[in-house]
Amino acid sequence: MSSRGRFTLTELDQRTLMKPVTKWNAVLDRSADIPRVFRQAFEEMTTGRPGAAHIALPFDVQNQPLDAGDVWADPTLGSYPSRRVEPDPEMVALAAKLLRSAVNPLFICGGGVVISRAEAELCELAQKLSAPIATTISGKGSVDERCAHSLGVVGSNGGTPETRAVVDGADVIVFVGCRAGSVTTERWRYPAPGTPIIHIDVDPAVIGVNYKTAVGLVGDARLSLAALNGELERSDRSAWGADSVERARREKFADFLTLAQSDATPIRPERIVLDLEAVLPTDAILVADPGTPCPYLSAYWRQRDAGRRFISNRAHGALGYSLPAAIGASFGRAGAKCVAVMGDGAFGFSVGRVAMGTG
Repeated sequence: MSSRGRFTLTELDQRTLMKPVTKWNAVLDRSADIPRVFRQAFEEMTTGRPGAAHIALPFDVQNQPLDAGDVWADPTLGSYPSRRVEPDPEMVALAAKLLRSAVNPLFICGGGVVISRAEAELCELAQKLSAPIATTISGKGSVDERCAHSLGVVGSNGGTPETRAVVDGADVIVFVGCRAGSVTTERWRYPAPGTPIIHIDVDPAVIGVNYKTAVGLVGDARLSLAALNGELERSDRSAWGADSVERARREKFADFLTLAQSDATPIRPERIVLDLEAVLPTDAILVADPGTPCPYLSAYWRQRDAGRRFISNRAHGALGYSLPAAIGASFGRAGAKCVAVMGDGAFGFSVGRVAMGTG
């Protein structure tokens, strides 16, 4: 810290450097601030929209004295979400009114559902409304994909013409923990502009950015879905969702199975997906590299049971991600089988990590 601004060798403005890739970051100038700043970092990471935090801790600050009485942790900040936010009851009532009037409602779920652990609330609401559940790539795991309501991944990486047709047929779209970005909506064409939208997200800055929103619910995904369940009774109308989803899945997988069961060489990607599904246990963690593996596994890997078991970083497309991510997942969920699927280029980017881990 004492050398800052004096053209010291390798000096960098760390606050500015880390700002684009973190939710929150700080540079410490004195040791007395260390406990408070670390507690603030955990609060930022585990509340609102989750994100990484960065703290620059200069060497001379590390060597300064510290009052031991200031060193304490808040145990409620140990995991996300640490402090859930409830939606406005008036907005919940408006959303419920719109859903009651819908004939063909559809859920499109992003990563917010699995992060919030809102799978049970989502399934209950979808059953009440007889509504299909579609997901983004990061939302895969919001629902058991063997469920009658599960449509699978939609969008330009993992979606198919059959799943797109279901999105087109919806008269109300409910985005849950989803930013409605370019990949999920195929550059904001599906759903079509003008479709009534209910948008649920813990981050108010997300709602209404890409689509005109009929009702915005700012709140935790689990609490928001639970609130809607409290407002709505089970629907007695025909289960359009189950019928349309079953037809879409049947048509989607017809061509897939023809290719997946082929003995052609080189081996078809579809065959790898089908074989993985046959041999991996239900609780396996599958990490898809953002290159070729991502769209194939997003579209055709049918996850059994809800929860975070499929991981890909498609948004930024960093080739080689899957190998170190699978290693990390094996530590994070000890005992689960973790599989990384990547191409030769991605393997070349990260093979050095295997040597580091076994050296």
